[in-house]
Amino acid sequence: MKITHILIGAVFVLVLTVSAERTGEREEDHLTLPEELKDTPCMKIAVPWTVVYPGYTEQAREKEIEADVWIRLKVDRDGIVTEADVAHSSAPGYGLEDSALFAVAAMDFEPSKKRRREIRCCRVKFRLSQEATDIWNMYGAGNEDSTEEYPEMVYSHNPDFPSEALKQGCGGTVWIKVIVGRTGSVVAALIDKESGTDCGLEEAALKAARKCRFKPGKINGKPIPVWVKYPLEFSVGR
Repeated sequence: MKITHILIGAVFVLVLTVSAERTGEREEDHLTLPEELKDTPCMKIAVPWTVVYPGYTEQAREKEIEADVWIRLKVDRDGIVTEADVAHSSAPGYGLEDSALFAVAAMDFEPSKKRRREIRCCRVKFRLSQEATDIWNMYGAGNEDSTEEYPEMVYSHNPDFPSEALKQGCGGTVWIKVIVGRTGSVVAALIDKESGTDCGLEEAALKAARKCRFKPGKINGKPIPVWVKYPLEFSVGR
């Protein structure tokens, strides 16, 4: 049995704009969870200190879709997001969920004061009136004196080979895409391309990806969240 994984330079950043405003009463201060999330284990609604407006996908923009995407998340003692997943989307099928996850990874929240990080829920709004700018330009990327560093994997976790795959003798390659957060942890892991088998390889790949650690990407010395794609290969040797 042989399992290999390779990190490649397929890194891309979604379009965002940031507002550092933290004062005054906002709509988010009076939010309640929608009915679809009543059974979700959210300990509180997370209101970001630094608001990040997500970029639209081309498909959603063409259809003039406006939506709310709710993200479950955990933050550390510095208010930086360490884990996130999609709890609910009012307009699935337009790729807004990935954009919402990335937006949340770039936000600052009230720091966690508990040793065990509580689960919070955050609403990410998609409104056609919102203007977006490139987060790299926001940090001064592309200027003559700017420096850009891409994430680098510093700890990889070999996935467990699924027992069903061993029984059937099947293998394959699963393409993973992860959001590498500002601390180097994997904030979110998603399937980019399935293996084409029904042996449980995708679930095993996701579990392994969430345990990997990276040196975070930086622009001008400031950590930023970055999407990274890479393949996980499962092969059964004789």
